[in-house]
Amino acid sequence: MSDVAFIDAFEKIRAYLLEREPGLEQDALARPADATAWQRRSARECQEAFVAAVLGIDRRTAAGRRAARQSLQTIRERVQAGGGQVADAPSGSSRTDLVRPDACERLVREKGRAVAEALEALAATDDGSAVALLGALGACESRRETLRVLRKSLPLLGGLRAYEFLRRIGYPIVAPDPARQRLVHRLGWLEQVTPAVRYPQAFFEICERLVHLTGEAWAVLDAALGLFAGARGERVSAAEPLAVCTRKPRCATCVLRGQCAYFRYRGEPVPARSRSVKQMAYAEQPRTRFETIGAANLSETELLALVLRTGYAGGSSLDLAREIIERFGSLEAIHRAGVGELCELKGVGRAKAIELKAALELGRRLQGGSVAIGEQIRRSADLYAIYRVLLAHEQQENFYLVVLNSRNRIQSQFLISRGSLASSPVHPREVMKVAIREAAAGIVFVHNHPSGEPDPSEDDLAITKRLCETANLVGIKVLDHIIVARDSYYSFADHRLLR
Repeated sequence: MSDVAFIDAFEKIRAYLLEREPGLEQDALARPADATAWQRRSARECQEAFVAAVLGIDRRTAAGRRAARQSLQTIRERVQAGGGQVADAPSGSSRTDLVRPDACERLVREKGRAVAEALEALAATDDGSAVALLGALGACESRRETLRVLRKSLPLLGGLRAYEFLRRIGYPIVAPDPARQRLVHRLGWLEQVTPAVRYPQAFFEICERLVHLTGEAWAVLDAALGLFAGARGERVSAAEPLAVCTRKPRCATCVLRGQCAYFRYRGEPVPARSRSVKQMAYAEQPRTRFETIGAANLSETELLALVLRTGYAGGSSLDLAREIIERFGSLEAIHRAGVGELCELKGVGRAKAIELKAALELGRRLQGGSVAIGEQIRRSADLYAIYRVLLAHEQQENFYLVVLNSRNRIQSQFLISRGSLASSPVHPREVMKVAIREAAAGIVFVHNHPSGEPDPSEDDLAITKRLCETANLVGIKVLDHIIVARDSYYSFADHRLLR
């Protein structure tokens, strides 16, 4: 996943949330004024955060903070009394609305010793200036170590409770609850959802990358992901729920549909095979959805159905598009397939196959597949950017001669040879004949490796040496030789292999 895609996804989530509830910018999505304030929390605040995490109280509301204070007072009294009844809550308190009446009593009865030890660990130091445990957490070099130290000091903070405690004291972390992990998993950023009791290393690497790229605070990222994914305890708008990527996702209104792996393969509307597109609800038809939500939010199946226009007897254009993608696996594979292969599918004639190939070719050229005559070449990366889309997914080796003028601008290009999967025969005589005819001031060679590996072979080194020697004889300068692979390239000039 590219950095731009990460930034774009987060900005879309943030814009969606603020559009529906602008007050979040001053509340949940507000950046903390001091990222290190958590290290200066008082003993009382830490103890209340611990009780709230254990009892599941939300301290972000006034009622929740009041309930946490009252629960802490009750637990203290029960611990000191050593077995008395739970004190009645003050009149007018809303504690019983947030905590079951017997929760504190049962916690002390079953875990009284562990609770007493936890409150002691969260007590202030002798001079009353700080909590010793916070100092130990601040000295940890990684979040993995922070969790290990915290769970060793406070054994009651198992599973998600440890993360909830850290969030409640303001520690920079994102809770890896099932909802947030499910969101990044559906986007294709996370391979699998892991239990909270295990340290989800991959999830935190993604969060660290997002924080680094967006410049947002951990608390903002945590709130944004939680609200969008419908995490437990996150607030919802009074007008409508903010959560979109829930257990049953609302893909129709999701702003991330264009880059969501879940939507691409499972979240799209699947019409009954016996229904034509015209029999579908008007709002569900691909053309209507194109006009209302835009092309970027349509799935590959819907876009392909718009190109195909018609289906076959007993199947709509959506059915045919779905079968084509299932047959070939990806748009790249469809682009590489021959017209004859496409015609083997039911409902695809020669004319429709040619139209489909033409549409995919236009898309390839839009991404940079066509060479811009007159474009200046300053470095090897410029050549790779031009020829990557043209050659990266070719199944045969193609050898190009690129002719440059005295200002290193592309004057013309010529396909010298198209070879088998393993080789492309190149004759220096034919190459120089073209270069002399074009009055080239300089030339560049470009060819691809269908294997996907950019490193030059022995044949590549040998033919480059012969080409350079021939070019020197006729007084033409060889500026570079680029080998294009799927995701990278190799430059002879950058590796100082040209004489």
